[in-house]
Amino acid sequence: MKVSMIIPAKGTSERLSNKNLYKINGKTLVRMACEKALKCKNVHKVYLDTESESIILDVQDLFSQGLHLLKRPAELANNYIGANDMMIYGLHSIDETDILVQTFATSPLITSETIDKCIETFINTPTYDSFFSVIKMQEYFWDKNNQPINFDIKKLPNSFELDEMYMETHGVYGIYTNTLIKQKTRVGIAPLMIEISKIESLDINDEEDLELIKAIYERN
Repeated sequence: MKVSMIIPAKGTSERLSNKNLYKINGKTLVRMACEKALKCKNVHKVYLDTESESIILDVQDLFSQGLHLLKRPAELANNYIGANDMMIYGLHSIDETDILVQTFATSPLITSETIDKCIETFINTPTYDSFFSVIKMQEYFWDKNNQPINFDIKKLPNSFELDEMYMETHGVYGIYTNTLIKQKTRVGIAPLMIEISKIESLDINDEEDLELIKAIYERN
């Protein structure tokens, strides 16, 4: 079973400018992601998908260590291209593979061991056509119209009695390539949700996220 991983890393972003090149402990987020991916034992090929010369330069030495470059066309390097389209583009731009895995530089705390475990779990449970990492949440959720989502305000349950809800993270996604071709979506019709730790689920979208993750690294 051949597994390939793609790390999408645009040179621009909306909420946090050039966030893939932000540094933690002296390394950029994109470099950390590439190094981590190359350590994954269940991944046979790792591709960096970017249009940015600055990002390419930052990881230049890793191309001699097994990293492959997927040079993204400039017209696909914008926020109007959906995640599904980018994954399909990636599949048709790399060598043949059975499973396509995706991780993001903005999820620096997920480990190569966790990614390997997710891939192994997926392969060993053939009833599923795709997988993605999640965290379980038992909290009091409200919608934008000030209405409770998962509880009755007239009969408040204890938090441990709340319905379990699962939040998708950007830690890792995976899908059989034949499913991706057929469904044209990053997640298939029979996905496996794999729970990861809350710390590993943290994703950088803004300055506050970045400072939080920096603080975690400094503490450790």
